[in-house]
Amino acid sequence: MELFPSPSKIEIEDVRELLKKYPSMCHTLKVLDNKTELTIYEQQVYQEYSVKKNQIEMAVQCILDQEIRGIIHFRFIEKNQRWATVTRWDRFTDRSLDRKIVEGIESIAGTLKLIGAIK
Repeated sequence: MELFPSPSKIEIEDVRELLKKYPSMCHTLKVLDNKTELTIYEQQVYQEYSVKKNQIEMAVQCILDQEIRGIIHFRFIEKNQRWATVTRWDRFTDRSLDRKIVEGIESIAGTLKLIGAIK
């Protein structure tokens, strides 16, 4: 039994998908913020997306390696495409950068598992 259980490959893939959905969640939150009245379903979506957004942002901040944190923040939080990330960190090969992104996603998955956001 681990004190801090490691995320499984499935959980890591779930986090990768969650990060891909992050821009869409942010946009939906912005649109729902501008509505004067929300339906019950819209309120549920707003609450769920708000929690997920905050959890993702907190998990990104928990990445210990500052360089990896910067890469993940630029790629997913600032919503930049892969090519823009490769261009910005041009001192790495694209494969090295992909490995750093994988490390960041694994770190995020570990944090989300630790706080119970993923099971």
